[in-house]
Amino acid sequence: MQEMKIKNTFFKLAFLVLFFFPGVAFSNHFTTAEIAFINFAPNQYVVKLIINKTCGPTITNLPSSLLVNWISPSGCGPVGSGYLNLVPGTGAGNSIPTSSYPSCGFTACHVPPGTALGIDQYWYTGVVTLPSSCVDWKISFTDCCRNLDISTGPANGILYVETSLDNLNFPSDNSPDFNHPSVATTCVGRPFVFHLDGTDPDGDSLVYILADSWSAAGVPSMYTTPYSGNYPVDGFPLPSLNSQTGELTLHPSMIQIGLFSILVESYDRTSGLLKSTVRRDALINVEAICNDTPHFDSTQVSVRIATMACNDSVLHMKLSWPFNCSTLASNGSDFRLLSPANIPIILNNAIAHNCNAMGLSDSLTLFSQIPLNTNGMFKLISKIGTDGNTILNSCGLALPEFDTCYFSFNNCPVGFDEQDKNASFLKIYPNPSDHFLRVSTNIHGIKKIRINNPIGRCIWSCNYKEDDFTVDLGSLPNGIYSLEALNEKGLKSAFFVVQH
Repeated sequence: MQEMKIKNTFFKLAFLVLFFFPGVAFSNHFTTAEIAFINFAPNQYVVKLIINKTCGPTITNLPSSLLVNWISPSGCGPVGSGYLNLVPGTGAGNSIPTSSYPSCGFTACHVPPGTALGIDQYWYTGVVTLPSSCVDWKISFTDCCRNLDISTGPANGILYVETSLDNLNFPSDNSPDFNHPSVATTCVGRPFVFHLDGTDPDGDSLVYILADSWSAAGVPSMYTTPYSGNYPVDGFPLPSLNSQTGELTLHPSMIQIGLFSILVESYDRTSGLLKSTVRRDALINVEAICNDTPHFDSTQVSVRIATMACNDSVLHMKLSWPFNCSTLASNGSDFRLLSPANIPIILNNAIAHNCNAMGLSDSLTLFSQIPLNTNGMFKLISKIGTDGNTILNSCGLALPEFDTCYFSFNNCPVGFDEQDKNASFLKIYPNPSDHFLRVSTNIHGIKKIRINNPIGRCIWSCNYKEDDFTVDLGSLPNGIYSLEALNEKGLKSAFFVVQH
């Protein structure tokens, strides 16, 4: 690699452009940057500058070379600067993933572009020859401007990153290599661990410190109150950084894009002396929802078994991911239920609960044509319904067909099928009901009939002598309710759904 030379003319031109046209000529939509170095000869280093930059059809690509500066603040050696060259294969088109799940729609890097955050990663390298041995060399990069979408303060501000090294006491030192990108995407309401750790090739001890991003050497970026490098996005509990592992735990509570820095200090394991530092910018993008791949295994589905009585025909479920309510087939054909003996149990209805303004929910109820009166392990299998699809998640990803949820049902007394035919029962139909609910029971004599709301509070009651009667549900709003039949001999209950 060719050794870099000082470019004073560039400094003068850059100063004039930044002074007279701030945020225009150099509006590069930087998200984060970092500088690393590898020693290969006395006072000679391969310097690597990594820049993560938002992409899009109206955003200009970075040039084929960029300038870095070096200085010894103590005056031990002369100030210098030189160019690093773009590594082939990086830059525009070298998009990097920022989340563990696919973006909800196309990213801005896609052709044609979408609206999701898209990041192109640029690598620049070159040789820096430091003119003398000093304890406080700083190699830095600065340019304008940061990403306009940063919502916690430093949007469109000046970017500044640096690395420091001591080539007097540690002439062959190398900076750490970082194991993960410094841009990450997560969603509101989910704890997130941002992995900012690195591996030191010399076996040095690394210490991670959460800090403000900088707009110049020692000058913090302008954050909007109450945000800072230590509080990059809104959330509670507060951000927590493990100083030994570099893992930052966040609990984001609103849609935001936050900027901060991680100061990584390298210490010699023998002497305990500080060898070098890297000030690494990082950015966290918080979206409304996480586009997790939907699954129907037992770790992502909770079937409410405890409240199911023997002979019940209502199956309540809560998913760990939001689904699109309009993609649930109302006739229950998106699912197949098998008994412990693998005998199909016909499902004839399905409803989604509490669909929000975006038409999403995480709760649904299925209704079987015959009651569940057998103990054992049941299987609930996803399938393509009569609507032509399985249920879809919030971003349109389909629940894989034949995904299976297993649940154990043991609420029937042993020998239930052989019990006396005169044992009490309570049957309600149709279920769901839009107006009138038919009730049939063999609890003879006067009995109190109660209807309870979803939290178990009695909202209606009446005494009946008949064993077959009709209850008017016209005044009840849509929802899940329970009906109880009670006399001195005992109580029977069943769930039903009002769906006008």
